Amino acid sequence: MNERERRKAMALVPVSQLKPGSTLRADVVTPLGGLLFEKGSKIFEREIEILLAFFIEEVMVEEPHPQAKMFKTSITPSPEPLVLSQPQEEPITFEQQFQRTVKFYKEMFKSVQGGLPIALRELTEHLTELVKFPSEVSYIFNTITQSYPIEDYTYFHSISVSYLSVCLARWSRIEESEMLSIALAGALHDIGKSKISPEILNKTEQLSLSEKTELRKYPVYGYHLVKAVNPSSDSILLGVLQHQEREDGSGYPLGLPSSSIHPYAKLVAISDIFHAMCSSKSYKAGSSPYVVLEQLLSDSFGKLDPHFVRLFVDGMTQFSLGMEVELSDGTQGKIIYVDRSQPTRPMVEVQGNIINLMINRHVYIKRAII
Repeated sequence: MNERERRKAMALVPVSQLKPGSTLRADVVTPLGGLLFEKGSKIFEREIEILLAFFIEEVMVEEPHPQAKMFKTSITPSPEPLVLSQPQEEPITFEQQFQRTVKFYKEMFKSVQGGLPIALRELTEHLTELVKFPSEVSYIFNTITQSYPIEDYTYFHSISVSYLSVCLARWSRIEESEMLSIALAGALHDIGKSKISPEILNKTEQLSLSEKTELRKYPVYGYHLVKAVNPSSDSILLGVLQHQEREDGSGYPLGLPSSSIHPYAKLVAISDIFHAMCSSKSYKAGSSPYVVLEQLLSDSFGKLDPHFVRLFVDGMTQFSLGMEVELSDGTQGKIIYVDRSQPTRPMVEVQGNIINLMINRHVYIKRAII
């Protein structure tokens, strides 16, 4: 093939029109700038699903296509455009991006309650910015210690679960190309509650049997809401549908065993439980994250994926050395040693005295001082 023929064969093809077996002519990158697929990769159904999940509209392929927009070559290069220097903006903080995302999610949730579809593209843009932040303890505790009106819990919880799910995915060494899909599964895991009566959602006393039955339908409602705007991404759909399933088959809505539960749902389930237990609600105060981690370890057998639980606990405690903490007895100190076999029970120096929390079981870390 000569150079002219080679250029003709280079085409931008809409992802929705891709033929399975097409070969990429150039690298495909995510909105975060990460490499999604390398030049020369073959594109089949799963790759098309991933491209659609990341809202990649078109890619460059080797073969000609009836819907392709051919590149035009110019003999005379166009002059470089004049670019005026712009003042540098202050980089946005995690707190600012988190708050922006929660604000948007609240507006979207209310619009879905009113019958409008999920604004998936706009939500993706917000989450794209949020997951750029690394999995750091200061950001993680920021999601736990947020101050907000009780009635806004669902919105803060959903975005917190989204970020926590991404943190766990990274600790699990899942490919970075999947982070945005995992973030979407986490953010949308409770979207089905927009179709549940507020009287049931906000009820503080015990629910009746019929109310419990109705509440347990929300993962199915969420599945259909997401499918209506993104029918091709099974991973996100199953993350939303299955996040209340449990390893021993005792979960809902389908009572699936571990082997049938999608990994995204397992990640979201752990993040969901952790953040819910740490958060204050109208009827209870939130628990210490370190106490919650201990409960996750003890309760994971038969309920939550033990491999993911262990990675979550390790990830949440790997930053602890040197951290200032407040203990349950009101004293404050600094973590000086962490035993990896019991990471939630470190040694803490308090005013020159060493308190070994592995021995002093009646004392626990109440909060980290960040």
